[in-house]
Amino acid sequence: WSSDVCSSDLKPSKVLTVGVEYSPPQSGGLEEDRNDGSLDVLSMKLRQQAKVSFIACSDLTAIRVLSAEQESAKGNFPGPIPIIFNGEWSSFSMEDLSEAGASAIVVGAGTVEDLSIADLASSRGLEVIWKLSSVEEVKRVLEHTNELADVFMLDVGGDEIASPTTIPQIIEALPKSSMLIATLHDAMQEDGKEIETGKECKSMGCSSVLVKNACVGDKEDVDYEIGRAHV
Repeated sequence: WSSDVCSSDLKPSKVLTVGVEYSPPQSGGLEEDRNDGSLDVLSMKLRQQAKVSFIACSDLTAIRVLSAEQESAKGNFPGPIPIIFNGEWSSFSMEDLSEAGASAIVVGAGTVEDLSIADLASSRGLEVIWKLSSVEEVKRVLEHTNELADVFMLDVGGDEIASPTTIPQIIEALPKSSMLIATLHDAMQEDGKEIETGKECKSMGCSSVLVKNACVGDKEDVDYEIGRAHV
């Protein structure tokens, strides 16, 4: 259950690290990006210029392209960054995700089925990032993993937000050595509100943030990430 993702690219540091979610363009845009190589270029620029710590994606085809490009950076600096699957797991098998090059999978902690999915993912070599919404879920995960779980995700904005009053309690219940990723919504706000939210997450004990819908396949993606990457 100990995470290679946590021990390398997402390890706690004095600087709040940033990951981004890639959401493929609608109406065939992904196939166009794949064919003309623009997705490969985006992957490279996110690593080299924006210096993001990881990329989250729910599309298997995009994960395959992103992972292949990242693998091409082995032996270079900066090296490959993890590609994390954060979509509906029932759409694919764990073998599909592993074959596509995903490094980790985001799994809920609310049901027995979630725990089973996490076990299956771990058995297939995928790291597990536990998405939490309550102190009870923290206890459930730690008991299930014999307190070996070490990477967690907490939604601090959006439809699945944990109650603001419970967020400090959730963080307090986590092992001190654990890695906590905060999920931020509403990227590219004109007033830069997401930056302030990121700073608040750091003060609460988060090591990293995931900016949802930060990359949608247009020319503003990298410019935005360069400006926002290090809060």
